Amino acid sequence: MSHILTSWKEIATYLGKGVRTAQRWEHSVGLPVRRPNGGDSTIVLAYVEEIDDWLKKPAGTASFTDAGDKDAEIARLRLANQQLTIEIARLSKRCAQLEEIGAKAMVPQPVSAAPGSPLRSYRTPQS
Repeated sequence: MSHILTSWKEIATYLGKGVRTAQRWEHSVGLPVRRPNGGDSTIVLAYVEEIDDWLKKPAGTASFTDAGDKDAEIARLRLANQQLTIEIARLSKRCAQLEEIGAKAMVPQPVSAAPGSPLRSYRTPQS
């Protein structure tokens, strides 16, 4: 019978890493973790044999336990792409606003003081 790890702490301990590293590995390099309720459920489990097989694979070869995992990853990436597109549009608009403000800003311009004086005075474009 296969040994089952039933929490992030157990999974991380088995890998000899921290919990956050194990979670990151699930998302970034395909650590085989299952979520019985599907989606982003807080309940996780992993089979030791699957983790051992995953560790033996060459780096960079992410695996998905089934088509549902692959579909969930595609959906997650599409959502992230949409959010980034919205953020880029917001930042582009803000940059344009700041450029407009900068173009209208009053910048002090140096004016020579009395001849022979080492001091300089400043005036704004209106003075």
